[in-house]
Amino acid sequence: MKNQLIFLSLCLISTFTCIAQSNTPPKSGQHFFEGAYQDGSIYTYDGNFERHQFHGSGVFKTEGVEIEGAFVNGSLSTGTLVMSNTNGHRKFVGSFEMEENHPFKADLIDGQEITTTSLGVITTCEYQNSKKIDCLSNDRNHYNQDHLNGTKKTVIDMHYFSNEYYLPIGVGSMSIDIKWDTGAYGLVVNSEDFATLNTLCDQDGNDNVYVESTGIQQQSYSANGQGTLGEIWVLNGLSIGEISVDSLIFVYDPSIIHSLLGMNFFDKFSNVKWDKASSQMVLFK
Repeated sequence: MKNQLIFLSLCLISTFTCIAQSNTPPKSGQHFFEGAYQDGSIYTYDGNFERHQFHGSGVFKTEGVEIEGAFVNGSLSTGTLVMSNTNGHRKFVGSFEMEENHPFKADLIDGQEITTTSLGVITTCEYQNSKKIDCLSNDRNHYNQDHLNGTKKTVIDMHYFSNEYYLPIGVGSMSIDIKWDTGAYGLVVNSEDFATLNTLCDQDGNDNVYVESTGIQQQSYSANGQGTLGEIWVLNGLSIGEISVDSLIFVYDPSIIHSLLGMNFFDKFSNVKWDKASSQMVLFK
């Protein structure tokens, strides 16, 4: 499946038939050109023309859209495309291919799609041969072996109480029990446990053990579908079993009663196994 971009406001790139122009685009050479769409909105292009089309280096701008790169016969070939609105913006960087006979549609062939929300969440997706191969987000945990220290695997004795499982996590030799909730966003911490984590980091005396805010807000959900808005923090030096975890993303949400340990927490590890019969979880580095 190709990564198809819908350029609703960019029909100028491949055809002039959808634009009510106040003047004719230059035939060739380097020019600054201003035109208007049928709805009256303005676009500008500062760059090279050939046969009245964008051809060569140039910068195209209209409301909510900016394109800078190399154009071939009116179509963007390589460069950067940014679409912005009140919710954030999407940035496409790389090589493009316009769909034949469909001037409103194009494919990002090789490059990156970078989405930034108004809350500060940044997601970067890599594309090769029109296929999305990987995405990383600054509000989610991702596996990185360099963030894990200790044994190759560790066995965690889970605490079972009132039909619920709890996992001990902590800093240094001190730990707190966090309720395992498969529907939770990741590690979501309430006010009490947040204060405890801060105290444990201060008492540890190691500069590599700390908590810090990212300034990003994020919606968190539990298994019952309830959602609240929390703040994204990073915990460095969290210990679980015989493994220490760095750069762990978690949500601080003072509105929740119980801290929760959701599935994204385990994305920091290469593999996880749960043994229900023995109430144990095995984490692999």
